Amino acid sequence: MFSRLHFLIVLCLSLLVAGCAVLAQTSTPLPTAAPTVAAATESPSATLELIPTEAPTAEPSPTVEPSPTVAPTAVPATPDPNLNVTEAIIYADNFDGKSGWFWTFSDEVAEFEAKDGQLNAQTKQTNGSWRFVNREETKAGDGQVQVKARVVDCSADDEYGFMFRGVIENEAIHSYVFKLKCNGAARVERLQGTDMFLLLDWAASPAINAGSGAENKLLVWMFKDQFHFYVNDQYLFSLTDSTLAEGFYGFYLRDVTAGTMSLAFTEMVVKEVKP
Repeated sequence: MFSRLHFLIVLCLSLLVAGCAVLAQTSTPLPTAAPTVAAATESPSATLELIPTEAPTAEPSPTVEPSPTVAPTAVPATPDPNLNVTEAIIYADNFDGKSGWFWTFSDEVAEFEAKDGQLNAQTKQTNGSWRFVNREETKAGDGQVQVKARVVDCSADDEYGFMFRGVIENEAIHSYVFKLKCNGAARVERLQGTDMFLLLDWAASPAINAGSGAENKLLVWMFKDQFHFYVNDQYLFSLTDSTLAEGFYGFYLRDVTAGTMSLAFTEMVVKEVKP
């Protein structure tokens, strides 16, 4: 019986000790673990795939076609005043009376007289009228005509020159007139009776000596309907006109200012022009 009691006591004590152990274990606070913060797993940055940049395909530069070489426009050559001019003299006059042409004319407006190697021309009044003197004995068509004019006295708008290929039709004179103005300009007209028809208008030129005391050499080269005009060996202009084919020569003046214009023509020579 004692043994049984002893057994029960031992058993109770064992259970008590075990219970206390459990309680002791239960009451012991568990260490508070700091919450483990899971490191945020960074989503991997989106990998930028570098798409290889293709080098832009260079558009081929447009082929520049070389411009066609344009031949420079030929500047018309200055007409040669001696083109096809021969040494054959059609007519020459030193205005000394030996040619038989005295070129005499006089009225209330003007006076012409060949004397001492020159043809003197002088106006007597100012009314804008023009006068000329001519001789009908010699006729020529193609040729080179030249004559010198020495001005004694003139005003800027006074005119002088020479006539060529003159003809008389129905008692009226028709002729070409190459004339200079005392201010240094040149002009070509066609005389038909008492009317003047413009062919080339006034053109100033540094080749023309102007004013009183000036001396100028006038030259016309003519062949068929072609005419080239020069002063002091300098080319001025050209024209084409087929109205008059041949005729005589003459001299012209016109005073529109003071009525005291005077000049002298010298050294007239006409040479042959052949094709």
